[in-house]
Amino acid sequence: MEENFSNNSEIDNLIEILDELWITFTRCRAIFPLVTKDKVGHKGIINSNFLPQNSINISLSSKNKLTDADIVGINKSGHYINQNFIVRVHALLDSKKIIPRRKKNENSESNNGYPEELDKLIEGHRDVFFLRRLRHKIAHSTGKYNSQDKDQKKLYEDIVEHYNLKTPPNHPDEWRLPIDTVLKPMFEGCKKYSVEYLKKVK
Repeated sequence: MEENFSNNSEIDNLIEILDELWITFTRCRAIFPLVTKDKVGHKGIINSNFLPQNSINISLSSKNKLTDADIVGINKSGHYINQNFIVRVHALLDSKKIIPRRKKNENSESNNGYPEELDKLIEGHRDVFFLRRLRHKIAHSTGKYNSQDKDQKKLYEDIVEHYNLKTPPNHPDEWRLPIDTVLKPMFEGCKKYSVEYLKKVK
């Protein structure tokens, strides 16, 4: 999907791909939902919270009763999917030259069509900022949050403040990526920014 489009066609194409990415992501999370500790001892989980409307319900079954370790493993898988979603959205926006890049050569007049910084006059620029920073932290490390790293701690706290997170984290070494309160509004903000940015520069 890397053809050349007119301005409107390119924007429509981007929205279509983003929406498809969101649906794929929610289907993955329906298979690996957030499982609470009260499911210990159960043999099945029915989850349809993140499925697109009119989709099928998904139920998970286990030969044995779920243990605490099983639940931890399922939730880690879900967090992994959340991290992958961040990386995939970033990759898409980067391919459309929406994500800023520093010049490889400071003396160069061209930046190969990439912006050098975010347009702070466009709604959603903070969401793109957090997407960009999170993607860097996730893709260039183990993906775990390190509270002893000052840069990571600052980003973590800024995310908590910006998205008004009230609930405690699921795990101390995980980035705060709940779907309803972080990923969904971040995704929508990135989509708004991308559409308005392409309108402005094309």
